[in-house]
Amino acid sequence: MASVQTQKTLLIGNFGAKNLGDELILAFALENEKNNVIIMTVSGDFSQHFCEKSFQTVSFFPTGFRSFYRFLTNKSYRKEILLLREEVEEIVFPGGGLFAISFRAVWLWFIVFLWVKYLFKEKKVRFEYQGIDANLGFFSRFLIKQVFSRVERVSVRDEVSAQAIESLSINGLKIKIEEDLVFEQLRERTGVNEEVEKTPILLLNALSEFSIDKWEDIEYKFSKLEKVFVCFDPKDKQFLPEGFSGRILFPKTKTDLFKLFVQAKTVIGERLHFLILGQYFCGSKQTFSLKDPYSQKVKNFCREKNINVFK
Repeated sequence: MASVQTQKTLLIGNFGAKNLGDELILAFALENEKNNVIIMTVSGDFSQHFCEKSFQTVSFFPTGFRSFYRFLTNKSYRKEILLLREEVEEIVFPGGGLFAISFRAVWLWFIVFLWVKYLFKEKKVRFEYQGIDANLGFFSRFLIKQVFSRVERVSVRDEVSAQAIESLSINGLKIKIEEDLVFEQLRERTGVNEEVEKTPILLLNALSEFSIDKWEDIEYKFSKLEKVFVCFDPKDKQFLPEGFSGRILFPKTKTDLFKLFVQAKTVIGERLHFLILGQYFCGSKQTFSLKDPYSQKVKNFCREKNINVFK
């Protein structure tokens, strides 16, 4: 008798691109999913190393001219994608701001969704813990409506995202509001945020120009703290403040990242998941946004958790 093949869940997100916020989403999504999983990631090695776990990976669907050309001319890549039809029972987008900030991002994830519907036909598709911008243009809103009108379930991480979807008037779609997956999972854990002796460390992060005046204010106010600049993406390094002489780190595993935050006394930064870790490990009074939030998702989180802009 032929053995019954185990059906798997395909997890799709902005994984493997060396953005630690997205890798944190993946790490916690892996703990949430009870079925066997396949992870769609740009770099399987990077994702597995950060999550400190081995799992089956697959390359991303083609979304541009070069990747479509590769799909047409590279038999092994084409076979890798098409074989998913035999293995996957359910498709989950487990979190992140996929439909946010720019039309380009919305268009890319719309193409990914078209691949999902083409390959998997009537199989269940879930979007979980999504962040949706409310101020997107007409064409972005049109594409988002095409996606969410064809899925099994949608949950979002804040009221603003829920309102953005509700404004699309999608018949029959029920939207559940949850907190960001990373924040939710950290809060439900025991022993992660236990009382430890805080070391005199200030964690910094930036993804835009760091003004000299702001840096001088931070140095003066936190003169007794060691300054550590934490890159949540290797590209963050270009935004180091002029004259910075502290440590510069790009944590390679989730354990390395958590160790930094569990010891830190104060954090000041811009990226959403940097602030989420800061709020959880250091509290709202010791967590500051470096500037006015750069996006709706950060604005929502800072407002809900009473995180102020450093002044």
